[in-house]
Amino acid sequence: MFVLTSSFLIEIIYNINGVANLFFDSLLLPFIIPHIFSIYINIPIVILIATFYIVFGIVMSLIFDFIHVWIDPRTKIGSNKYNSKI
Repeated sequence: MFVLTSSFLIEIIYNINGVANLFFDSLLLPFIIPHIFSIYINIPIVILIATFYIVFGIVMSLIFDFIHVWIDPRTKIGSNKYNSKI
């Protein structure tokens, strides 16, 4: 998750056109009508990008869990050291 959030911040700080810039622009894009200033939120883009980041984080977490069990077979998913019988 640190990689996702840091890439998000790097795109914003260094003004790199990417997913973070699209997300930021779709959230805080000013919509100006003469004598009226409001904030226009592009809801479909915001939901799509947020869903992408959430699904990507969950999938990466599951992949990491399975790789961790594959690297160290002593680790069992869902095991509790207090309930295991030696």
